Amino acid sequence: MKYIKIGRSSANDVVLNDPTVSTQHAIITVLDTKEIRIKDLNSTNGTYVNGRLISSETTITTNDYIRLGNCTLDWLKYINPRPQPPVPVFPVDSSANRRKKTIGSMTSNDIVLSHSDVSRNHAQLMENDRGEIVIADCGSTNGTYVNGMKISTHTLRPGDRIMIANKYMLDWEQLFPASGKKGNTKKIVIPILISAAAVVAVIVGFAIYLGSWWTANDVHDYYNNSVVMITAKWTYHVSTSSGNIGNFHIDGDGKLAEGAVGLTGTGFFVSENGKIITNKHVAAIDDKSEEIKDFFQRYYMYQARETGNRQYISLAQSVRVTLNMLEYGIIRNNTHYTGARDVIPCKFLKTYDSDEIDVAIIQTNSQTLPAGVKINVVNLDKAIVDDKNIKINTKVYLMGFPLGQFLATTSSGIKADFQPGTITQTGSDFYFRHNAVSFGGASGSPIFEKRGRLIGIHYAGLAQAGVHGYGRGIKAKYAVDLAK
Repeated sequence: MKYIKIGRSSANDVVLNDPTVSTQHAIITVLDTKEIRIKDLNSTNGTYVNGRLISSETTITTNDYIRLGNCTLDWLKYINPRPQPPVPVFPVDSSANRRKKTIGSMTSNDIVLSHSDVSRNHAQLMENDRGEIVIADCGSTNGTYVNGMKISTHTLRPGDRIMIANKYMLDWEQLFPASGKKGNTKKIVIPILISAAAVVAVIVGFAIYLGSWWTANDVHDYYNNSVVMITAKWTYHVSTSSGNIGNFHIDGDGKLAEGAVGLTGTGFFVSENGKIITNKHVAAIDDKSEEIKDFFQRYYMYQARETGNRQYISLAQSVRVTLNMLEYGIIRNNTHYTGARDVIPCKFLKTYDSDEIDVAIIQTNSQTLPAGVKINVVNLDKAIVDDKNIKINTKVYLMGFPLGQFLATTSSGIKADFQPGTITQTGSDFYFRHNAVSFGGASGSPIFEKRGRLIGIHYAGLAQAGVHGYGRGIKAKYAVDLAK
């Protein structure tokens, strides 16, 4: 029998540095019969199996998805850790110019990546006797990738993109300059939460390599966890001096209706402190309180005239309408949504006064990025801000949630839709047109160009069924200015 304790304390077998994970959160038991069970240890934010909160010890299988608080647990790797193959050994070379870099989570490495999904001795970079740079995976758990392909060893060429654990980009050409000059041999430790400014400052950076074109898969994979679904639900509570009347909203036809109303849209992370760019019409809730109050006041005054009962005048004068936000936050891409518990709460920060610039910023209440997953925030410093670079036929990629959960929900969780297109019209001060397919719900989607840089924020299309090719993107420079 095997026990695996999980929590925030360093005394646990699996340590999760996440504020929503309790000190001693849960325990997994592997029985001699190979049955596996998980039990919540009275945690604050709960333990979930396939999106369901568990209250007692629960049997799990290899297909089950586990979440502790807001932290997704890749639990299988702790049950059956892969044996580590021998570290590849390069042939000995007496050349004084031989260069070598080791990569991993242990501090003894030349490049230290303090991430739980990076193996202790993950990979090696070395110059061979022909002057070629070779990368070799050292039997890591999550692999080493070159140009999207998992490798064991690979001879690198200029422009090749290395991803450690398929998440962390390694700018190997700064480590091994083409000139043959030795790079800085000083050990560099990359902390878990490294700022964009620090990435630029260090010699070994995990920055986007903008010197070559990205494939569509490059763009999708790099920003896959950066895009989020924005969700909001609210209602207007109406009361008078005689008591509560009920909850109402204004429907799409401008009529009063009972119950709550909601919306979904798209946003994307642009900072390590949880700031998200989206559209103004997604983030800024249009308060209809006065409109609803006016409706009830006119109703009671009408009743007073029709019946002659002056009590209706008192009721009209006492109408109170309160906007109640039931839900305002984000749902992470690639996660399961089962209800309000899966929404990460956010707050509205700011937007433009002009309705022509449909851009806004919201922020997670915790002012942090969601834990448990690598998120490559969209670097606004690299965004396209010069109108001269917004040209007809420029290849673009739109990533978002058209039709909200209706299209996004899959058996493996919420999945963003990724659509290629081109710029079809320029000339406006505020926006360009593009032909990437979109529907309502994609509002606020980032639009990337061929080098993975932000070029716009999608905000409009034609509503007629079956009509595509007339989307609009607010120019990225307005998001950059708002974020300053």
